Amino acid sequence: MRVEKRDRRPAISPSLDAGPALHRRVIKTSKESFADLLGNEEHSNLQSMLEEVMRLGDRLLERRTLSDLEAYKNAVRQFVRYSVDRSLRLKRGRRMSGSVTLLVETVDTALADLTELVLTRETPRIEILAKLEMIKGLLIDCSR
Repeated sequence: MRVEKRDRRPAISPSLDAGPALHRRVIKTSKESFADLLGNEEHSNLQSMLEEVMRLGDRLLERRTLSDLEAYKNAVRQFVRYSVDRSLRLKRGRRMSGSVTLLVETVDTALADLTELVLTRETPRIEILAKLEMIKGLLIDCSR
């Protein structure tokens, strides 16, 4: 619920009027909790970051330049960092498993393999596309 100040005083009988006290009106709002709102915002942040990774991956596939590779790798790292921070915050009171570390290492290995594929000019586009799709799948797993 939300409380709003009113500019004018309501039409109340003089005997019930509290004098110069502020009159407030109670308005019902949605029952969504603050944690739910934060979760929705984090989900939309992850979604927009994933879309940026995919856009940069498409550009890398088309142009195969070192600057595109670097931009893609930075976007992936940013996504992973945000996702891991989010998962650590969610699992704060519980025992942590090594699954997050394993996933980050897998993404790092895939990025190193992708770098090697891009630097080798004779690599067919299908191999680069397969590596990009593998990284995309890992990132989707990371965001859950």
